[in-house]
Amino acid sequence: MYEHYNRIDTAFYREKQVQGWSRAKKEALMRGKLETLPGLSMAYRDKDGASTTSAPADSNKTTTSEP
Repeated sequence: MYEHYNRIDTAFYREKQVQGWSRAKKEALMRGKLETLPGLSMAYRDKDGASTTSAPADSNKTTTSEP
């Protein structure tokens, strides 16, 4: 598979973009499965609903400090 660009700078940009992709994403592009690319673009930490933020603190809990 190849892509045609009229400008060398555009082609160079695209080449660098694809070089940064995972193997699975590159293979999907080569096979023409463009609909799978967004799913393959997700960061590993964002898959399966995982989040990098912690859960909000429970508002019913109270903390005390000893003198």
